[in-house]
Amino acid sequence: MSWFAVDDRFHSHQKVALLRRNPNAATAIALWTLAGSWAAGDARASLTGRVPVHVLEDWRLPGTLDAIAALVDVGLWACDGAAVIFHDWEHWNGPDAKAHRVTEQTRVRVQRTRLRKCERGEHSKDCPTFDLDGHPWVCPRRAKKDRVTPRSATPGRDGTGRDGSGLTTSVKEDLSKQNGEAT
Repeated sequence: MSWFAVDDRFHSHQKVALLRRNPNAATAIALWTLAGSWAAGDARASLTGRVPVHVLEDWRLPGTLDAIAALVDVGLWACDGAAVIFHDWEHWNGPDAKAHRVTEQTRVRVQRTRLRKCERGEHSKDCPTFDLDGHPWVCPRRAKKDRVTPRSATPGRDGTGRDGSGLTTSVKEDLSKQNGEAT
C-alpha cells in the first residue's frame, strides 16, 4: 500500500490558514487529502501529482468545484481545466521526495538542537534566528551583546538636535504642546 506524505505542520501553514477562511474549507481539505492518497496510489499520478477533475467529481463531495477553486486560490493546487496539480508534489511525494524529506528532517533536527542549546545558555555563532515555526527568535546572548545605549543616555552635541538646541522654534513649540508644556 502506498502512502501520501502530509507535513506535520500542514495545519499551521499560511496557505491552510487562508483556506480556513473560506466557507468551503472542510470540503477543500477533505478533497485535498483524498486526491493526495489517490495520486500516491496511481502509477502515473504518483510521479506528477496530477489528478483528473473527473476523479474528484466521482467522490461527490458537496461543493467540489468551489473547493477546487479555493485550493487553487491559496496555492495548494494548480488547475489546467482537465486536472489539478499538487504544489511541490515532486518534493514531498514524487521520485525525489525521499532525498528532500531527509534534507528537511535534518534541517529541522539541527534547528531544534541549536534552539535547545541556546535556551540552556550554550551559545555559539550558530544560535538560531528563527524558532521551529519560523517566528523570529533572538538569542539572549546576542540580544545582550547587540543592545544599544538609548540616545537619552548619551550627552548631546550642540547643533545636532540631540540635546534640543538644533531644533527650530516651531518644532520645539509643537513638541511642547504635545507634552502639555507651556512655551
